[in-house]
Amino acid sequence: MKFILFCITGFFLLSGGMYFWKQKPPSLESYKEMLAEFTKQQIETLEIQYTAEGIMASHEKELLKGQGYIFLDPQLLFQPYIVMDVKYTQKKGDPKEGKLLWSLMDGEMVLDTKSWEKTHGYEDFLLAKATSNDLKLIQAVIDGGGSIDREQLYGKFKIDSDQVDRWITSCRAKKLLFASGSKLKLHLQTPKLAQEPITLFAHYPVLSPIQNATKMKKKYSSTQIKGLLQKAFGEDFAIRKTEEIFLPIYQITVQNPDDSYSRSYWNALTGKRFEGYK
Repeated sequence: MKFILFCITGFFLLSGGMYFWKQKPPSLESYKEMLAEFTKQQIETLEIQYTAEGIMASHEKELLKGQGYIFLDPQLLFQPYIVMDVKYTQKKGDPKEGKLLWSLMDGEMVLDTKSWEKTHGYEDFLLAKATSNDLKLIQAVIDGGGSIDREQLYGKFKIDSDQVDRWITSCRAKKLLFASGSKLKLHLQTPKLAQEPITLFAHYPVLSPIQNATKMKKKYSSTQIKGLLQKAFGEDFAIRKTEEIFLPIYQITVQNPDDSYSRSYWNALTGKRFEGYK
């Protein structure tokens, strides 16, 4: 008896469902809209200032080298960064507060978001696992105009010379310093380190609903970056707050006449190309 009632109930439910489906079946577009809403993410990004289409039009002659070269659809990617609220003391002893933007991909600091000028050297310190003493020695070399001799270092640190010699040996073993005659020099072709741990912001983060956001892979963790900063900027440096944000960039792909592809990457804030970026 229960089985018969179950069958009758199921028949009426199925019949009713089929009736309403025939009256107003869901469209393919409605399914697409539901899926789009489901796949949207709210992520903190720096606000896009240039479109991919605008960049492609402005640099068409550079990117399309002749007949048979064609643009493929550009891709929007997101590079991971951390933005930190920091406080520190300036060289003259005054306290200061500000924001600091640091890349989790190349381990460098952004000095100015308007030009996207960045430091060069901090990634080497990360890769070498530089210690606080390594960075003290490197700062002394920088303060000396890029080169300094041992006697000057002994006088600067006013500690046992054997200790300073151990620091020098450590930095040379890590390829952070090299000897040129009687001088020690920083082992970087064009070093650019921050005078102060602060970024000049012309663009601020916004919370954006991004559909199918493609986040690029981090090379460094925020813990690694914060550890480096504490060593680099001294005892009075403190991080009050940390957030992860993303820089929008475009991957612009060109199909060549021989069916190979060339890719270039462009900053969506500045409209400029990332040189040497793969």
